[in-house]
Amino acid sequence: MPAKPPRRGEESFVIATPAADVVVRRKDVRNLNLRVTRDGIVVLSIPKRCPRAAAEEFVLSRQTWVAAALARQRERYAAAAACAYVTGDKTFLWGRSRSIRLEPWGLARGEASLDGDEVTLRVPVAHVGEDEDSRAFRRKLIDGLRCRQVLVALPGMAARAEMAVGVSCDDWRVRKMSSRWGSCVIAKRRIWISSELAAHPCECLDFVCRHELCHLIVAGHGPAFYAELDRSCPGWERVRDRLDSVPALP
Repeated sequence: MPAKPPRRGEESFVIATPAADVVVRRKDVRNLNLRVTRDGIVVLSIPKRCPRAAAEEFVLSRQTWVAAALARQRERYAAAAACAYVTGDKTFLWGRSRSIRLEPWGLARGEASLDGDEVTLRVPVAHVGEDEDSRAFRRKLIDGLRCRQVLVALPGMAARAEMAVGVSCDDWRVRKMSSRWGSCVIAKRRIWISSELAAHPCECLDFVCRHELCHLIVAGHGPAFYAELDRSCPGWERVRDRLDSVPALP
């Protein structure tokens, strides 16, 4: 999948290396930051005045890290693809791996619950098999569980984020999102949060809440926006990089 186009005000170029092509973006950042996105793109963010030669030297010095990061990502994708959501498989809630227990039952609808460190899937007999429809049915139960987990956690998290940012949102909503962790409808003062954040540590939900709230102060992603994010969410780059680098979890 191609890398996303640079945002307005960014200059982008590519450094070809034996491990991978690296997309380099000049941004309003203080340090060189190398990461692998969920799409498998290697991205290096550099300060706007950083010489290209310095970027190339940095990339070449990190080739071992890049190769290892790409290998780990391939392993995660393989594990996610192999998950059938049956007893003994693993899923993730709030950054922790949870064992799945599959229980057939007589009702037509399914149910998923978190019982201690275990996720119980109660599934109609017609959907306990290994066919793709049954697997998709069980995956939807996981999706529903994550959505409910975010809905429970969000009121308290949103209140703390609003206090930190200094602005309030009129309408918080949750849904499954395929390419974003959150979005802000500024005109309606409405923020959407991805239910998939329930797969990741709670600090990720906190970061996304604060990020989206900052858009109620500054619409775009320019220096003024990142100044607000720096103020209200210190250390946000580390959390952002984790979300960018971890692919979809089972």
